[in-house]
Amino acid sequence: MSYIFGNVNATLRPTRYLFIDGAYLRCVVERLSTQFWPNENLEINYATLASGFHKSFYYDCMPPKQKNELEEVFNQRHTDQQQFFQRLGLIRGFHVNTGSLRGEGGRQRQKQVDTMMAVDMLTHSYSKNASDITLLAGDLDFKPIVDALVPRQISFSGSYPRLFRAFVLLNRH
Repeated sequence: MSYIFGNVNATLRPTRYLFIDGAYLRCVVERLSTQFWPNENLEINYATLASGFHKSFYYDCMPPKQKNELEEVFNQRHTDQQQFFQRLGLIRGFHVNTGSLRGEGGRQRQKQVDTMMAVDMLTHSYSKNASDITLLAGDLDFKPIVDALVPRQISFSGSYPRLFRAFVLLNRH
């Protein structure tokens, strides 16, 4: 499902911001890779993804330690993720924000990520930094923020594959 919202505040300058839930995007790419290209390792070109936006905000956390995972394997995955975040931060206009993990073993969950995204979207919206906000996330936890940002003039547009139905576009100019 996609949402398009328009003409909320015509006084905003046309500035586009992208908000990415990193765990969701990684999951989508893994599913698509497994389903359509099982022998390929698909990678996202984040510079291209962000090219139509003035700023891009990426939210994720460090990987959890897997059950029975060797310490050196976990440490390498942790280091790889840190380096990935650093590479993203080098892309012009890209900002990386990390949450934390809570829980133990296979029950670890990322925390603070959705809240940080929501707060940042509200902050940039109400500060009038952005006239267009695009949210790439996979759950309905963001429906309240969508409702808060644009209480009127909601129309539905587009048809996305099942994995992309939670793609939300807020167009506010």
